[in-house]
Amino acid sequence: MPVAVLTGQAAVHWSAIALGSMAFHVLLMSFFSLMLWFWLLRKYLANGLGVFSFLTPIFGMIFGVIFLNEQIEPNFIFGTAFVMAGVMIVSLHAWIRRALRLAESA
Repeated sequence: MPVAVLTGQAAVHWSAIALGSMAFHVLLMSFFSLMLWFWLLRKYLANGLGVFSFLTPIFGMIFGVIFLNEQIEPNFIFGTAFVMAGVMIVSLHAWIRRALRLAESA
């Protein structure tokens, strides 16, 4: 804040886009997503839900493609595959362990 004031960049220029963006972020992104998150925490264990926070950047990029016509690069697809593999391994570890035991006993 002090640097912004010293460099003359502390002025706010209110516009319909700025107000709409602020309303969107406050109501939908903050309020609704936190309410959904706390509802999920009441229904499910936190250790199972925590891993899904790694999906946040992926959803951000997907919404950017849908709403802002951004381009998906191959590096994003490569990284997303690794993130999804990690989420699946962490989320499905009990099922994977059971499948490996069945494979060993057969």
